[in-house]
Amino acid sequence: MPRDDRSPLAFVVEDEPDVAALFRDILEEEGWDTVMASTVDSANRAIELLRRTPSLVVLDQRLPDGRGLSLVLGIRRRFPDTRILLVTGARALTRELEGSLVDAVFHKPIELKRFLSEVHMAGASVVG
Repeated sequence: MPRDDRSPLAFVVEDEPDVAALFRDILEEEGWDTVMASTVDSANRAIELLRRTPSLVVLDQRLPDGRGLSLVLGIRRRFPDTRILLVTGARALTRELEGSLVDAVFHKPIELKRFLSEVHMAGASVVG
């Protein structure tokens, strides 16, 4: 939950409760405020209600009501400078998406060191 406007904001869209809690815990440990959603529909509603620009979006590709990639264009339109990390279990979604639609693609299980590196890059863009 958001603490104050000085901490960077991360928006996490993940339907698996344990994975969502892991992302939230990692981000909050790193000093981020987090907003969570578990479906495409709840993510779209949250995007409309956000009063702060998220510096980072962690987006699961497979959600109960659709694909995470379906959210990317709306996020980019509303928050063009936000760093988007796509998390997927599908090996067919390769890193070819990086730099075009999303900033990084992570295959499950995620590489924690690389994930933290992306988190720090997104955070640095807020402070720096």
